[in-house]
Amino acid sequence: MLTGNPDATIEEGVRWIVRLAEDLGIPGLHGIGVEKSDFDQIIAKSKVSSSMQKNPVILDDRNLAAILTEAF
Repeated sequence: MLTGNPDATIEEGVRWIVRLAEDLGIPGLHGIGVEKSDFDQIIAKSKVSSSMQKNPVILDDRNLAAILTEAF
């Protein structure tokens, strides 16, 4: 749906989102002042957040760290 192509792959959808973020000038986490040393605190707080409690996909510390690293 994102790409306008109903047959688009997940990879094509991800590329579309990455291009959109670049076009809009959305910075990564580092660009808004987050440091890698903040990751442990972010992970701890995210694990008790209401949105994580309702997430059907269980994300462990390793997964959360990988997401933060990718967004860095």
